[in-house]
Amino acid sequence: METVTDHIKGKVWEILIDNQEVPKYSRDFSVVNLHHEDNMVRLRIVSDTAP
Repeated sequence: METVTDHIKGKVWEILIDNQEVPKYSRDFSVVNLHHEDNMVRLRIVSDTAP
């Protein structure tokens, strides 16, 4: 039986973006985690291709 992590292997991307760009990325990609760092936000995204 495959686990959920097997399905997303090689499809998780992490980007650091300006806080104002978060809505755009949240709309266009499957954001699974976000972390605020000063004026920036680090997003973890699951996607077949890099954002």
